[in-house]
Amino acid sequence: MATVVTVVFGIGLGMTGYTIIWPLFGAANQLLAALALLAVCAWLGNAGKNNRMFYLPMVFMLAVTVTSLCMTIQVQGSVLLGLAQGDLFTAVAQTLISALLLVMAIILAFKGAKTVMAAAKAKKDAAA
Repeated sequence: MATVVTVVFGIGLGMTGYTIIWPLFGAANQLLAALALLAVCAWLGNAGKNNRMFYLPMVFMLAVTVTSLCMTIQVQGSVLLGLAQGDLFTAVAQTLISALLLVMAIILAFKGAKTVMAAAKAKKDAAA
């Protein structure tokens, strides 16, 4: 099933042009980096190691990426409403993908933050 989905999306992008989703590649790539930092931070926290050096880069990357996705949704939403010029199919595709990435990022960020805070609390309780 995964192969069929991958092949169908690949053929679809090949026939319609990858330029439809290319503007989202940077945001998706940076979101992956932010979530990797979050995963390492949570893992180190659960292992009882110092993870504070990951907080600033993780929050910065996550904030920039979420802002970029929100701006993409706003710009493509104005195309959907007819307030700006652009291709309707591209606007729909970029809006849906951006919204999906944004929702997944927020869910993972909250779950990761909860994990990091729980690990910090457990470390603090163990020290006391």
